[in-house]
Amino acid sequence: MEWSKNLIYAVAMFFVTVFISFYSGNFSSLHADTKANLFPTPTKGMCYEAFGPNYNPSTANISCIYFGSDIARKQTGALWGTKPYLANSTDSICRNDLKTMSDMGANLIRLYDWDPRNDHSQFLNACQNLKIKVVVPISNWLPSQNKTIWDQQIPNYFNSRNFGNSTGTGWHPAIAGVVITNEPILNSLNYDNVIKFVANFIQTSREKKFHKNVLVGIPVSFAKGGKPYFNGIDMPCWNLFNKLLKAPSITPYKSQIMLCANTYNSKSYLYSNAESTGKGWVPLTYQQFKAPILFTEIGLNRKDPNYTQTFIQEQLNGTIEYQKNNPGELLGPCVFQFSDKVWKEGTTEGSFGAFSHGTMKDSVVINTGQSDYSYWPGPPCQRHGSLAIDPLTKKSIYNQIIRAYK
Repeated sequence: MEWSKNLIYAVAMFFVTVFISFYSGNFSSLHADTKANLFPTPTKGMCYEAFGPNYNPSTANISCIYFGSDIARKQTGALWGTKPYLANSTDSICRNDLKTMSDMGANLIRLYDWDPRNDHSQFLNACQNLKIKVVVPISNWLPSQNKTIWDQQIPNYFNSRNFGNSTGTGWHPAIAGVVITNEPILNSLNYDNVIKFVANFIQTSREKKFHKNVLVGIPVSFAKGGKPYFNGIDMPCWNLFNKLLKAPSITPYKSQIMLCANTYNSKSYLYSNAESTGKGWVPLTYQQFKAPILFTEIGLNRKDPNYTQTFIQEQLNGTIEYQKNNPGELLGPCVFQFSDKVWKEGTTEGSFGAFSHGTMKDSVVINTGQSDYSYWPGPPCQRHGSLAIDPLTKKSIYNQIIRAYK
């Protein structure tokens, strides 16, 4: 009967451990839903917004196909996948960017714009099949509105066409995190209102019973902004991170907050010697705020005088190594970006991509019609528009990503 006594003892000790863990607040191993995050380790991320040569954000909203600058929607499948989902098209014209990113070693995609009227389940399912996680976005427009509009619009994200799984009862399994706006200060958004929006969004997600281990953040530019200081030194992003984490509306949701930064700084600055302190920005920032950090943009444009054939590779290698050694501190890098901004190609802002774009002459152009948008209620734009699927050309950044990610 000795074995039965041991079994009884083991069961009893299990329940004692549960009881102690629960009341001590140390419930990490028993309640992973609120403690674990969904980012891969190591994270090898990519920013993705790879529209073709007839796209321009300033005119996107006059056509259905580009309305909202939403590249993860069903109708742009010819760019990111193997099926175009358009009546006037064939599978043979598809560019399949998701497979290209997977072949480069990427296991995370960061997006920028998302219109919840569109169907995104095909994109997320394709990512899931390729074992790619996704950081899904809330575009700049919605947080700039008032709370009445927030209350109307935020629930629209929690269904099976958007952030929800096939039944709309929880997050889609491909989703690792949510980013709300992009560089709000530079885009003339009221940062305090954006923080309140974050709280409202997380509150709604919990009311919808979406699990808590999807992290939420606000991508901010790598700029200095005043206190808090480190030994009198003004550190990039710290002022905005401080405002976010100390905001009363965020207090109930701190465990679900990640700190998101867009940086073009060197490996040395990030991990060894920021502002001549002898310590890297990442360890200093985690020490200050005790919240996980995601580089929602990292890289350098090819026209920058500091650009070399190893600069980005070193950034990525340093980030991957640090995350492996400190998985609770750093969530990883998102290379800025998969392809050049087609509407700014040739400029410094349009020279961050691993690929450059072809021209309209080189593109396959698909004209879209009303049947392609039958699910979309109401007239959203002036015309249906056409989608250009252009060839991509590898740039020097491609090789640096391959060396770091493969």
